[in-house]
Amino acid sequence: MPAVMLIDIPAGARGDALLLGRYYPIVIESPAEHDELEAFLGAARAGPSAPDLLDRRASQLALAEPLIARYDPPESGWPWLVLTGWPDEFARLPEVAAIELARDRYATDAFWSEDEAAEHCGRLLRTFERVGRADVRIVSGQGPGARGSA
Repeated sequence: MPAVMLIDIPAGARGDALLLGRYYPIVIESPAEHDELEAFLGAARAGPSAPDLLDRRASQLALAEPLIARYDPPESGWPWLVLTGWPDEFARLPEVAAIELARDRYATDAFWSEDEAAEHCGRLLRTFERVGRADVRIVSGQGPGARGSA
């Protein structure tokens, strides 16, 4: 299962394209990618740079079934995060075609309340049921294992 690094973007660089107007999610599929991302984030720069190192890279994980992973906030002030992994066959569905997928496979959504996150997961399950795929794997995490800054 992929890991997610959720970056709280500084106030001056926030915008509508970010989750909840402020969070940038990065889907990490391997320890090597994690190390690569850490090096990228830690590199000296002349100015701000988008942390999009992995966003356009094709996914290396094959999903046989849809994946819904809900991450609880690591502490107060952080959102609930829902990561949806779409198998290749789902990318062609009308419900998915309109979604911008990271790595051609993942959608991320963030919510300020647990109820909103649960409602979103319910909507996803109903979508999967409509296309005849109710055998979905749902994983709940406790959120990121470590805090950091870049």
